[in-house]
Order: sequence, then C-alpha cells, then structure tokens
Amino acid sequence: MNLSGIYEQDSIFDKAINYAEKAIEINRKINFKLNQASAKNNLGNIYLSMGDFEKAKEIYNEGINLIKNDKSPNAIRYKAKLYYNLAWAMRNLKDYKAYDFQEISYEIEDGIRDKEIKRMVEEITTKNNVEDVKRIEENKRLIAQRTFTIYGIGSFVIIISLLYFLNFYKLKQKNLSLELSQTQLLQNQNIEKIKSESQIRILNATIDGKETERKEIAETLHDSVSALLSSANLHLMATNQYFNGNTPLEISKTQEIIKEASQKIRDLSHTLVSSVLLKFGLNFAVKDLAAKYSNSNLNIETETHNIRRYEQNFEIKIYNIIQEFLNNILKHSKAKNTVIKLQEKEGAIVLQISDDGVGFDTSKITNKDGLGLNQIEARIHVLKGNFSIDSKIDEGTSIIIKVPVLERTTVNHV
Repeated sequence: MNLSGIYEQDSIFDKAINYAEKAIEINRKINFKLNQASAKNNLGNIYLSMGDFEKAKEIYNEGINLIKNDKSPNAIRYKAKLYYNLAWAMRNLKDYKAYDFQEISYEIEDGIRDKEIKRMVEEITTKNNVEDVKRIEENKRLIAQRTFTIYGIGSFVIIISLLYFLNFYKLKQKNLSLELSQTQLLQNQNIEKIKSESQIRILNATIDGKETERKEIAETLHDSVSALLSSANLHLMATNQYFNGNTPLEISKTQEIIKEASQKIRDLSHTLVSSVLLKFGLNFAVKDLAAKYSNSNLNIETETHNIRRYEQNFEIKIYNIIQEFLNNILKHSKAKNTVIKLQEKEGAIVLQISDDGVGFDTSKITNKDGLGLNQIEARIHVLKGNFSIDSKIDEGTSIIIKVPVLERTTVNHV
C-alpha cells in the first residue's frame, strides 16, 4: 500500500492528499500517464472517503482522460477502477449518469475476464492439439449471450420504471403545488427508495450472472475436457504393449503433457467453483476454506452445527459470502485469530464470523466498497436475509448473518 493509502486508511486526510498530489506531480514530470492515472485514482478515493464527492468526481474524470486512448492491459484495468469509483461518487451526488459509468466499468471487467479465459483455452489447445476444446469457446459465447440478455432486460425494466416514477413525480408537483411540504417529503423518500432498489437489482443481476458463468465453465472443463484428456491418455497407455517395454520417447512425453494439462484444468475448475462444496456441501467446504486461508499469521477455526445439503445455488451463495468476509479480514483486520460459526436454526442459516483484529468505527463507514461490503450486502439481500456488524477500534469485529434456508430439489453431482 502506498503512503497516501495508509494515511487515508488512518483518516489522516491532509497527509494522504499531500502524498497523492506529490505522486501525480512526479509522474507528470516524467510523462508517465499510467502512474498519473493510478495516483489520480488514489487521490479521488481520499476525497470520496472525506465525503467531497464533487471533487472526487472531478479527479476521477482527470484520471480517465489521461489514459483514455491507452489500450494496454494495465491501462484497461485502471480505467475499470476509475469508472467504477466515478459511478459511486456520482451516485452520492444523485446523478443518474452514475449507472452508465457503472455499466462501462462492468463491461471493461468482463472484457478482461474474457481475454483471460481465452488465453487459458488457447494454451491448452496449443499444447494438446485437442479440437474439442473449441466447445469451451462456444459455451462461453452462449453464456455471454444469456448474460447480456439478462442485463438488457433488467436494465430496460429499470429504466422504464425510473422514467415512469420520475414522470409521475413531476405531474404530482405540477398539479399539487399547494399541497403541504409533508407530502412532498414523502414523494422524495419514495424516489430515493426506488433508486436504491434499482441499484441493488443491477448489482444482484451482475453477481448472479458471474456465479452462473463460473459454475458452467467449471463444469464444462471438469466433465468434458478432463474426460477427453483422460480418454486420450488411456489410448496411449494401451499402445505400450506393442513396444515390448521400449516405449518411444514421443509417447512418454505426450503422456506427460496430457497429465500436466489435466492438472491445470482441474486447478482452474476448482478455482472457479469449489469442488468440495459441490460434492460434499457447506459443512466440509467451510472447513476446507478455513484450512486454505489459515497461515502462520492467521489461524481460522470453524464450528458447524446441524448443517446438511441444501439447494446448490444457495450453498454457493453462502460459501461466497464467507469467502468475501475472509478476504476482507485478510486485507484489513490484521487479525491473528478468526472463528467461523455456522448452524441451521429454526429454518434459517445463522453465520457468525469473529476476529481479534484492529476493528473500526462502524459509525464512520462512508465507503462500503473499500471494505468489500457492497457485494456482500447485495448477496444477503437477494437471499432475503439480514446482517449486523459489531466492531470497535482495537477490539476486533463480529459479524452475524441470518438467511432463510432454501431447500434443494435435486441431487447435484460433479
């Protein structure tokens, strides 16, 4: 983390601004626009944390203009961050163009992810000359098409709803200009509620689309490509009997390449969706997650009670919520010990995650995205659940989540 980010985290905004501006000036002198844009993003984040949304908006726009025509991978990633942060600043300014910039950010991130997946598929195809790998590209195209359709329909409905209620509001203002101020206040509150719900719908659609895409790609890699490679390896092994123990070097090398490709595909599919979760459910997946995240600096313990198999998408969402909180603990808490308690109680899943880290003042949270809370809040909202945070500076953090159980209708296998 750079100095401006450290001082921002500690709410020492004067020093944070000073160091961010120095970084901009240094990179301006050497005409390093990419680092200038990064420094602009840091400076914009500081003003966003301070609540100066107009200034943050101005600085984010400056950063975007610096690398607007830069097509390099790093520039594209910075543009995605700048557009997302710009959208958040404009939302706080109640500027409806915020949703346009948020969509730009999502499109850039989707483009980055598509390029990464394409690169992995091309690497496997080059090494093994397996024509059937092209099916992955076709599946990805169909998934992208379905995701685009969902986003398009959702966005259309949201825009029509907003236009309808905004027009309704204007008519009410014109025809009822002599009404009491209390009526006007109630209308304003309704509009704010609609805008907030619209933003949650957009975020939920994005999260559901990404989870579905990851699951389908993982299943395709595991069930189709891995099976093909295993079949190819078996055929090669069957040829060994014709060489009387003197297997040609080319066949041995081909078997090694197939083995390496199979391992990479397994690793990739497990990264996209936990195989332990799909096979054995939340009880074992949470323990596996704790074992993977634990290290010499952080010890993670788990306690589970009455946890059984549930509907698969429901299990994936609960698992992702736990993973998001663990990522947040690793990034911000400086904790030594963390406890994950998971139980089913009175028809609901109750999750409690506690740590002994530095904690924070919950009354001063102005940038939920900086703490990774926006996506978590959206996931819990779509599950019709609720959560609370209890945290104090230097006294750790405790988070309690409660969501109603969604039963599974069919047995899922991987």
